[in-house]
Amino acid sequence: MRSVASFSLVAVSLSAAAQAEMVTIANQRGEKVKFCTYRSDDKSLVRPRQCWMVRPGQTIQWRRGEDDYAYDVRLFEPGAFELPICMKRNIRDSYRVEIAPRATRACVTALDRQSVAVRPWQPFDRVLLNWSADRFWYPATIIRTGTNGYRLRLDDGRIAESPARYISPLVVAAGARVEVNWKRQGRWYPGYVTDADADSVTVAFDDGFRETSPLARVRTELLP
Repeated sequence: MRSVASFSLVAVSLSAAAQAEMVTIANQRGEKVKFCTYRSDDKSLVRPRQCWMVRPGQTIQWRRGEDDYAYDVRLFEPGAFELPICMKRNIRDSYRVEIAPRATRACVTALDRQSVAVRPWQPFDRVLLNWSADRFWYPATIIRTGTNGYRLRLDDGRIAESPARYISPLVVAAGARVEVNWKRQGRWYPGYVTDADADSVTVAFDDGFRETSPLARVRTELLP
C-alpha cells in the first residue's frame, strides 16, 4: 500500500478516562493572532474561557470540556493594545475551527460534527460513535448511561462520553465508504467495503489492494 489518505486522525490519548470534547484550531490567516473562546451564555466579552497566541500555520488543540454549550470566538492583533479583528458567535458542534486567510476578510470557518436522530440505547448495544476530535464514526459499545449522555468503549480501547445525537446503529455494510488503520500504524487508507460481518470487513482500497480488517481498525465517513 503506498497511497496515504489525504486527511489524518487528530492524535488523542488512549487513556482509560473519558475524553473531553476536543476542538482543533488552525491558523490559516498568514499572521500571528490572539484567539480567545467565550461561553455564549456568559454574555460577556471580558472573561474568555481560554486564549492562545497562534502563529501562522500553527494548529493547536482546545480541550473544551464536555459541557453541552455554544461558544463564541474572537480574534485580536497581538500587541500592547490587542486590537480586535473579528468575532464569530454561537459555535456548538465543531470539531475544527479554521482562522480564515486575511484576504478573505472572514473571521473563522467552523466545521461541524454530524448528528443523527436521538434514540435510546442500552448497555452492550453495538453502535457507531461520531468521535469529538474529527468527522468520522467509529465502532463502539455502550457501557452505561453517563453524565454526558452515554459512556462508550470504542473498539480500539478509547473511552468516551457522548450525547445520543452522536450515536448511531452499527451498520457498516457492503458499499460503505471507510478508512482502515493500516496495521495499527496510524495511517488511514480509504476504500469501499465489499463484504462485512459482525466483527470484520473486507475492503477494496482506492489503490487496488484488498484486505479483511477487524472493525477496531475501521472508521466510516459521514453517514448518508
